Amino acid sequence: MVFNKKKYLLFSVSVILLIGGFWLMSSSKVSESNSFYESMFNFRRIILAPLVIIFAYLVIIIIIFRNKWNSEKNLK
Repeated sequence: MVFNKKKYLLFSVSVILLIGGFWLMSSSKVSESNSFYESMFNFRRIILAPLVIIFAYLVIIIIIFRNKWNSEKNLK
């Protein structure tokens, strides 16, 4: 079995983090084309949400390739 219970749990937490990051980036207010929507450029959307998304993707990549990296270390 490629994934054990711990990996499935970490994977599901990472997917939830990923969804949360995209939710942080989204907006409930629709901006009109002729008005300036100032809260589009706040800390949550510009800095926090992309960092959460990048972190979630990195954790997913590490979870997927962890066994491959460990087996390569054992071969040396």
